[in-house]
Amino acid sequence: MRERESQVEGNLLDRETPLTIEEIASARSENFEISSYGGQKYRFGDTEISILREFIDKDKIKNDDHKNQILDVLKSRKQGEIGHYKTLLVNVLAEQARIARKFGTPAEGLYQSMKLDYGYRFGDAKDLMGSFGDIYALQLVKHIETLKKLGANEDEIAIELAGHVFHEAVHQGENGLNGALLNGGRALGEVTYITSQLAYYLEKGYQGPKSYDSSFSKRGIKKIQDGEASISDHDVATSVSHELLLTQLRANYPEIAEGIKTESSFDACEEIVAKISAGQRDQLIACLKRAILESTSEEKFKEVVEKLKKNNSKNK
Repeated sequence: MRERESQVEGNLLDRETPLTIEEIASARSENFEISSYGGQKYRFGDTEISILREFIDKDKIKNDDHKNQILDVLKSRKQGEIGHYKTLLVNVLAEQARIARKFGTPAEGLYQSMKLDYGYRFGDAKDLMGSFGDIYALQLVKHIETLKKLGANEDEIAIELAGHVFHEAVHQGENGLNGALLNGGRALGEVTYITSQLAYYLEKGYQGPKSYDSSFSKRGIKKIQDGEASISDHDVATSVSHELLLTQLRANYPEIAEGIKTESSFDACEEIVAKISAGQRDQLIACLKRAILESTSEEKFKEVVEKLKKNNSKNK
């Protein structure tokens, strides 16, 4: 077991491919219980990951529909997994370790533990995630089903979810994360969180289905045209985030950006990143971090909103 574990340790932060069920099983260090949760810990070198699930309380199941939803979650375990969604969630947390290394943030500022909740402890949560690593299992199922319908494979689902977890970590901004990522500044509404999430997707080269894509931006631009430019609105924040990322990529890679024409700003971002050569990629993280830093500026937000309002008024 130590020989197998050692192999995983050496590859975890250096490779981009997901961990296999066998590698995850080999890295499991212990089972534990805390409050109303049972969990497993997984150790990869200096990185320790833990996945907890809430114990099923039959007295708190609301009705047959709720019961069947929970049963569907429990049945989702793959052959070789110790519990449902273990492979997926361990890989999502492994990505947090990679994000910390790449973006130069303290690892302890990102989530290293996640808790699966089944919907009766926090009410009928509509969000995918709550604070402090809570992930709502019933919403997770719906989210995964949506991504699969849009053509995402298992590896892509792990990356897409890792972006959401990174987003929530920036929300919390604990243990020096925002000091490192935002130069000690403060996030601006949803703009900073979404920009951070999308910056991760771009660095990863992920072009699969995702939240905060061009459809969000299109709605955001419509809201801006209607005078509804709120930093807390996810659609508006997405449209501004796309512009901030594209502006930085164009400035950093002008020769690549010059020949790219797309219908949306984020499509252009993805195309630029896809064309960056291996010799130029060492500039990408700094470029993306500048966009994240700009996303904290209220003045920059107002500037981009006015630009979008002006540009789209011309196109009417």
